[in-house]
Amino acid sequence: GHPGIGQTLKRRVFLPDQKGVLRIVSELAYNDAPWLPEDPSIPYYVHPDIPRNRAVNVFGVETVRSKLVDQTAGDFCDIGEDFGQGEELTDRIHGILESYSTGIDIFKELLQNADDAGATEVKFIYDARQHSAVRIFDR
Repeated sequence: GHPGIGQTLKRRVFLPDQKGVLRIVSELAYNDAPWLPEDPSIPYYVHPDIPRNRAVNVFGVETVRSKLVDQTAGDFCDIGEDFGQGEELTDRIHGILESYSTGIDIFKELLQNADDAGATEVKFIYDARQHSAVRIFDR
């Protein structure tokens, strides 16, 4: 394996973009989601002849998917206020889910809460991963 470059070298290492123009690594993204339309916030993509492993693991180029996840997560960072949690979060979520008879009731409640709060937009993230039915948390 190749050791990755340090943060200080990242500012001085150049790789070719999709048009063959040398760009500093921090300006580039590796297009690991070619089926998505190009994102205007990502001006330059690593040249397609550079393997993903080398671009990401050796030179530290961020992937398109990781940039999109960061952007989406950023949309949710300023939601709500800090408060003291009185019970374990997993126990609280379990209790809430148990109180609804069907899965659709949860979405109806969330939409009603958003409407009551005057929201003009609601975002849901669907996670298609499947986990063990036994236990996924420590408790």
